Amino acid sequence: MPVSEVLIQHLVLQVMKNENYATFKIDTGGNTARGDGYLGDISFITVTACRNGIKKPYRLVVKAANPNEAFREKTPIEDVYKREVYMYTTIFPSLYDLCNDFCVDFPDLSFAKVYTSCLEPKKESIVLQNMKTIGFDLHSRLVPMNLNHAHMVFSRYGKFHGLSMAMRHKKSALFQKLTKDMTDLFGIFLAQANMVPSIREDYKTAMKLLKERGRMDLVRKYENAKIFEDIEKITCKSTDPSDPASVILHGDCWNNNFMFKYDGLNRNQPTDMIFIDFQLSRVASPVYDLAYYAYACLDKHVLSDIHYLLEVYYKSLLETLDRFGINVNDFFSFDKIISHWKQYGKYGLLMSLFIVRVELSNSTEAPDFAASAEKGNLDTFLIYEIANQAIYDERILDNLIHFAENFI
Repeated sequence: MPVSEVLIQHLVLQVMKNENYATFKIDTGGNTARGDGYLGDISFITVTACRNGIKKPYRLVVKAANPNEAFREKTPIEDVYKREVYMYTTIFPSLYDLCNDFCVDFPDLSFAKVYTSCLEPKKESIVLQNMKTIGFDLHSRLVPMNLNHAHMVFSRYGKFHGLSMAMRHKKSALFQKLTKDMTDLFGIFLAQANMVPSIREDYKTAMKLLKERGRMDLVRKYENAKIFEDIEKITCKSTDPSDPASVILHGDCWNNNFMFKYDGLNRNQPTDMIFIDFQLSRVASPVYDLAYYAYACLDKHVLSDIHYLLEVYYKSLLETLDRFGINVNDFFSFDKIISHWKQYGKYGLLMSLFIVRVELSNSTEAPDFAASAEKGNLDTFLIYEIANQAIYDERILDNLIHFAENFI
């Protein structure tokens, strides 16, 4: 759905005031399709500002919370938008300041510029730079990312996580102050929307797929690991700020929250990337980001290189922390990363049960979150048949086999 024109006018007026423009024109440029996001509406706009006869275009993305009452009762939507605004206006500037304080060059990371935001009830919104207009684009959610993309994502996560690790260990009081209220909004969302039962149903169906494939050895592994019994704990209680390896997470690591830049028409090898959408950021093991991304966005061929990708991540993390004079092996060695994957990787596995379905859905199949909330059936709204069902089944099977054979 498009963001309301009234809200857009209000936000643009604030942007233009901040940019010292009194004359401007707004042109809308489209909205996201159903299935591309669930926690709000997104509109793309161009604002042409004019001063002294000189025009300047502002190409913007407006993200706004869904005002639907039933939706808002079922989700922590106000806190979700507060979290994203907090990340852009407080956390990211603090990470830049950290690098300046220690005379360290900021890593090869970039974030969209935020122009303004609003946190009034039912008007929660944020206005960001439209990164598509400077060459970044989404990867098709219908296709798993190749090794080149995965390499870049794991490397950038090493830098992103490394910055908050550096803050935790060099400015611990500041880290505690900044993160003390960063609760697990995704867990709250899953619990508040009563979506855990649907994850359980998906998990039981996934076990049936393993049985049909003749992999009773893996079914027994999952039974012994008691993942089914612990689904609510695994999915809804994933914040652990006390662990010295815990970091500020990206938090929602599905296909549409990464944007890539390419050289010409070659879409196989990205030259740059950014993380977007920090509405569900929280503090926990880095593996929550890594495993969520891996099982939501990669196929069995790239997953077979998971140890190589973890080495890429570890090298990037080590180099980032080394600039601050911190030895990552004191608290998060490569062996510890593997140990964390065994313990926390099941989170990414469970997320993939419904995230991969969303990624493989076309716009007519994707569920309408607000409509489902009004009907009171959010507990099952993510369980539905898709035209790509066979592909979905194969992706989930590959994830289950990969995790069981490597980490159980």
